[in-house]
Amino acid sequence: MVFVALYHVVRESFQLYAAICEVLAELLDKFFDMEYVDCVKALEAYYSAAKQIDELVGFYNWCKDKGVVRSSEYPEVQRITTKLLETMEEFVRDRAKRPKNPEREEEEPAPDMNEIKALPPPEN
Repeated sequence: MVFVALYHVVRESFQLYAAICEVLAELLDKFFDMEYVDCVKALEAYYSAAKQIDELVGFYNWCKDKGVVRSSEYPEVQRITTKLLETMEEFVRDRAKRPKNPEREEEEPAPDMNEIKALPPPEN
């Protein structure tokens, strides 16, 4: 009876895993264009997801051993690599070192239209 209930939970987790992967891919796609504060939040989300995915792999392995769902039905779980996390962390550190408001170059003032003299009339 417990395995019947667990079967449905595991099957639903496949869909949740796919949705989480889509969100993580979108987050990574925008990561290098984000502001510092958002980069920090994204990095925290990636660290949290990496831990949860590692736990999910263990859970799926246990379920496979118990025969909860056929082995062929499990998704291929992609772990978040340490290298990716280190790259993201290094980017966040570099982003923190940047000045918040880069110095703006002084723009030339727009010419005052009232000070511009008109051309003389054409000579015929």
